[in-house]
Amino acid sequence: MPKYRYLNLKAFITAIDPLLVEEYFLSRVPQDQLIPCFRTMGMNFQYIKDLMVGLRDEKLKVKIGEELRQICDLSKAIDILVRVASANNIPMDKDETPQQLAMVLLLKHTRVFEHAWTLYCYRHSTTQVHEYCLPSKTTNMESVNIPAFTSQIRDFFVKQAKGDHCLVKEFEGQDETALMIIHGSYIKTVARWLADEVIIDTYRPAYEDVILYDKTKSVLKIKSLAQRSATIL
Repeated sequence: MPKYRYLNLKAFITAIDPLLVEEYFLSRVPQDQLIPCFRTMGMNFQYIKDLMVGLRDEKLKVKIGEELRQICDLSKAIDILVRVASANNIPMDKDETPQQLAMVLLLKHTRVFEHAWTLYCYRHSTTQVHEYCLPSKTTNMESVNIPAFTSQIRDFFVKQAKGDHCLVKEFEGQDETALMIIHGSYIKTVARWLADEVIIDTYRPAYEDVILYDKTKSVLKIKSLAQRSATIL
């Protein structure tokens, strides 16, 4: 996942059509957690600010915060947004802000949004790139059996004691194939306060690795948070 992420909620919300903002939050927040008010022109910044502060579901609050950061991150890579939108024949308004376009993709074209996010993660990850030249006549990423590939990757992480959860998403472009691999890592333990006592929590981090296959040059590029993962993949 890219580092140095920042979200200015006010600047972000005001860059998007209030009606689209309303559509997003109505699709994410249960009716009983919405703030009662009379709205005729969508949701503005003040409403969203009060809504986020008052959300009782902490997991939902974190999930929404992460989605908004993803949209904000992608808005800084307008070339990626335009490329994936154009490739999928998604209409774009010349006056549309990058934040607005990213929100439209998330709400109405989820797979396209995930493709854009995968390319963004590859570009902005600070980890080392591992490149491998493959024989062009024998390599065809389009024929890769994704379920079988996912199973092999999952087995690898299980043997490394990194959990048995693994998700592989494939995205086809004109000149490249992109794979997003979401997997676990070693269990971590932290001590934290609960009221007046210290308790121990354990959790397994989730990491995102990206594989890009350049069809024109037959080059496989891997960005992995774990160096050993890159050599195995």
